[in-house]
Amino acid sequence: MKYLQRSGEMKSGLLVATRLNALKINHRNWCEALESAYFLMIAVSPGEVICITGPSRAGKSKLINELKKIIESEHSYEDTGLMPVVIMTAANTSTNGRFSTKSFTRRMLNAVNHPFHKYDGATGITSTKELSEDTCRDRLESALAIRGVKYLIIDEAQHARYVSKDAQGSYAVMDSWKCLAETAGLVLIIVGAYPILPIINNSPHMIGRKYSVELGRYKYNKEDISEFALIVKAYGEVLEETELLMENIEFFYRGSMGCIGLLRRWIIAAVSESKRKRTPLCMKNFVDSIMPDRDLREVSLEIRNGEEYLQSKFYEDTQKSNEPSSVTPKATKKKPKGKPGNRKPARYEINNLLGEKSA
Repeated sequence: MKYLQRSGEMKSGLLVATRLNALKINHRNWCEALESAYFLMIAVSPGEVICITGPSRAGKSKLINELKKIIESEHSYEDTGLMPVVIMTAANTSTNGRFSTKSFTRRMLNAVNHPFHKYDGATGITSTKELSEDTCRDRLESALAIRGVKYLIIDEAQHARYVSKDAQGSYAVMDSWKCLAETAGLVLIIVGAYPILPIINNSPHMIGRKYSVELGRYKYNKEDISEFALIVKAYGEVLEETELLMENIEFFYRGSMGCIGLLRRWIIAAVSESKRKRTPLCMKNFVDSIMPDRDLREVSLEIRNGEEYLQSKFYEDTQKSNEPSSVTPKATKKKPKGKPGNRKPARYEINNLLGEKSA
């Protein structure tokens, strides 16, 4: 009898998990970013760059996969041998967590089904592992042309920060990708979390040569909170706990900082906790499943720095610094201590990690 009871509970849990997994919410911010990115992809010329950025877990990977699906709607690789869109992830595959440009080039060769990457030494064809990076790059450029690649999308591009200890290394990677887009005659789409912004905006080949799309979180104002509530309601309907979730909108916003990906992760963890304890879903499950304070503060710091960076007058300052001036320069000020790009620590009210003002 006990086994049958457990079996029934497992089936019930599986049903809820299936519903959560099948739930796809095309919310306002995501739809607007999709429309902007698609328009730019169609409008820009080969060799140009589109940057899609936003906080972690905002839905950027889902966005680019949807763009790929739309672009390739009338194309089939099996029928034509063409690949209009290629998506690559900039993973740290080298030793000590470093980003390897050679390894990334070889992985791109594999992604476009380059014939030389499919054979071993027994075939008489040299393996790409034995080739120099320059040779791999030449073969990649020809393979991209043969496959008819129009859009090269590089996801998690912020990992290029770990290419070397040299502060200029990541800028060189961005310049290299930009040159690849120009040589191969394709549109380069760089996708990453906010830490990618300083790298792109300081890369010589990128300055003034890119288009930006932000897939942002929901801010703490009346309009955005209303949109956020609709998303929470959608999850409540799937869980058949609409009233429970809607009564605690403020709590869910604070715990997810308006990021839909964080909200989804949190809800799944809470439901898993209730199933493990074999109790009805309640607010205690959500309290117990919220991200640790340390993780929340790290995420909030990334969001705060990224949003402030986007709102800064970086472009105006850059243009002014590049213009010749006849004015005698002022005495150089002492550089502030601390890591570049990080704000001076500030204290905020409890449950207000982003320091936002009430609407």
